[in-house]
Amino acid sequence: MFGYQKNIKRAIDILMSALLLVFCVPIMLFIYLIVLITEGRPVIFCQKRLGKHNKPFVMFKFRTLKLKKFENFSFSEGDLIFPGRFLRRTGLDELPQLLNVLKGDMSLVGPRPLPVEYLSRLIDHPRSTVSPGLTGVVQISGDNDLPWNTRFFLDRMYIKNICLIQDARILFRTLLTPLCRKRLKGAPLSLK
Repeated sequence: MFGYQKNIKRAIDILMSALLLVFCVPIMLFIYLIVLITEGRPVIFCQKRLGKHNKPFVMFKFRTLKLKKFENFSFSEGDLIFPGRFLRRTGLDELPQLLNVLKGDMSLVGPRPLPVEYLSRLIDHPRSTVSPGLTGVVQISGDNDLPWNTRFFLDRMYIKNICLIQDARILFRTLLTPLCRKRLKGAPLSLK
């Protein structure tokens, strides 16, 4: 586990995020223009999140909320901008985080980075020992529909069993989730 996490995982993150960025540039440019034309600036939402060892970093996403809801963690469907619902449902709003992965702030797979305001919830939790992920076991197991204790349990199990095969399975399920959301929802990945 340690060798994979320290060396191989980072090499895979660099290679895959660089390849994905090249492939996704036209998609990202299209999304950028749609948000810019329909909603104006800012197009990219930047927020401080907790990284490895709880070190803060700035995470990038395409903006999906109206400006007044930027700092509010609770919102309704009416707070979403024109393409916001589609971007969130498909996960395309997360594409700019490939830059975070390339920079080393994040990994392709790991616990999702929480806002810095959530630091008090992370006392004695091992999630700070790994880089946060673009996707993770929580995202393919119900995401925001899960209570916090379940999310933290799944993160803990992921970290305890971190390996290449598990990461590959999570990435594969992440790609399927927007296409099969009802079928996959509530069906957690087995963490042995």
